[in-house]
Amino acid sequence: MSLKHRTKTRRHRTGKARRHRTGKARRHRTGKRRRRSRSPRKGRGRRVKSAKQPCPGPCPRCEEKITTAQLKKVFTSAKSSVLSEMAKAFNDAYKKFDLNRCLRKAHFFAQVREEIGANAKVKPENLNYSAKKLKTGKPFSYFRRHKKEANLYGRSKAHRANQKAIANRAYANRVGNGNIASGDGWRYRGNGYIQLTFRKNWKNVQKEIDKRYPGSGVDIIKRPKSIEKPKGGMVSAMAYWSSHGLNQKADEGSQARHVNAITRVINSKTHSYANRRKHFQKTKKAFKVASCKRRRNSKGKCVAAGAGPAAKGKASGTGKGPK
Repeated sequence: MSLKHRTKTRRHRTGKARRHRTGKARRHRTGKRRRRSRSPRKGRGRRVKSAKQPCPGPCPRCEEKITTAQLKKVFTSAKSSVLSEMAKAFNDAYKKFDLNRCLRKAHFFAQVREEIGANAKVKPENLNYSAKKLKTGKPFSYFRRHKKEANLYGRSKAHRANQKAIANRAYANRVGNGNIASGDGWRYRGNGYIQLTFRKNWKNVQKEIDKRYPGSGVDIIKRPKSIEKPKGGMVSAMAYWSSHGLNQKADEGSQARHVNAITRVINSKTHSYANRRKHFQKTKKAFKVASCKRRRNSKGKCVAAGAGPAAKGKASGTGKGPK
């Protein structure tokens, strides 16, 4: 075969044949030629997913203060005095942190419910791990590398767990914490209504409090124990919520995947995803999300504001509409 003939044959194989495979075959599979997306992209060809805006429309309950009766449906074992303090702390600050939507409230309290339990008692992170558990490297890889220390500080038949020593080693030199000797691991272990952990996170939450709620009297850096009180616990949790864009995630909807998305931000490695979804079913009822005019339906579409007959009458000028 001559060089000229081989060149023609190669063009036929790599040109027309390829066009046939990538063009006609693709049209055959999809029914039409693929169109290149014109959506904005960021980075190396990845689409930018814009956050959904909260649904418009009047809903008096969105702006209403919460009640102890609503909280009792969520924190079923809590004392009335504790619920009253929680409600007051929330009501004094919820508009400052944009927690003024039924759906946002439902998502927020579903997460808080899992973190502090049915009795609404704030307890610092429990680090009562056995030596055997620590040596597996779960949840702290430090002790897989330092098994002698796992035996020394972990719980055994011979002694109790040294929780302070465990925290200072597990959390040292991470997310703004100092070394073991600094004591930051113990000082900034999980605490509050969202179990806030690490020095950097504590500082960022305090910045959010100072920015959105100046004069609140809450300072979790100067007074770390204040995060265990209803006001400090509530305000710091709300600040964490707003600073991590969780209001926007809450606006996405009320399906299981929306609860999971928020859980991943708060604690991606938790085993409590199912619990949090279960809590959300209760908070959704407590805050009447199903009848909120600002909610989204199962397809992610906003429910039309004022969809009732009275509202339609008002829109057409034939009725008085809702008062």
